[in-house]
Amino acid sequence: MRKPFIVTLIVLSAIAVYCFNRSSPEPQQSQGDYIESGKVLRHSPQSGREIRERGTELKASENSAFSPPQRIPRNLQPFDQQAALLRNDPNALFPAAERLATTGLPEASYIQSLHNLFDEYAIIVKDGGYPTGLNVEITNALLGKNQQKVAVLPKSHPRINQAGELVDQWNTPYHFHLESLRVVTIRSAGPDQVFYSEDDVFFANE
Repeated sequence: MRKPFIVTLIVLSAIAVYCFNRSSPEPQQSQGDYIESGKVLRHSPQSGREIRERGTELKASENSAFSPPQRIPRNLQPFDQQAALLRNDPNALFPAAERLATTGLPEASYIQSLHNLFDEYAIIVKDGGYPTGLNVEITNALLGKNQQKVAVLPKSHPRINQAGELVDQWNTPYHFHLESLRVVTIRSAGPDQVFYSEDDVFFANE
């Protein structure tokens, strides 16, 4: 008599566990939420700071236009401009590069100078498009790592940090989002140094 009782008890326990798992709410993903290891990180200044400080690569939801800055791979190094056989003198500053080196201007003016520098690059390199990739890859291309071996920026430019990235006036690396061959959105995290907060400065060259 005990055996059927034990079997019945096991079956009832399994049904109870199944029903409990079905009724447990799963994390809800809304527009602007980003997934990391099954967790939902909210689109907020706090989560923006997590992305910036930890360099965590997050996957954006399908309906979100959010594109967090990516961590630099260890094998991606700044371009050694001195060792390269460039076809021009990188220290002969283009007007846009010279404006980018000034201080005291609104951040929007510096972003406009970057757009102008991208245009100079597209004309000189003659491939019809802007440099692509992560910030350091784009900076490397502007430093002369391109098919024409022409630099539009010197390595000693004050807007290039030790990691080889172009930075805004608050020393935060810019975020570049290339939308087509000749359309790019350049974003500064603003004075709070947190991406996708209210003081961000960004626009595309459309």
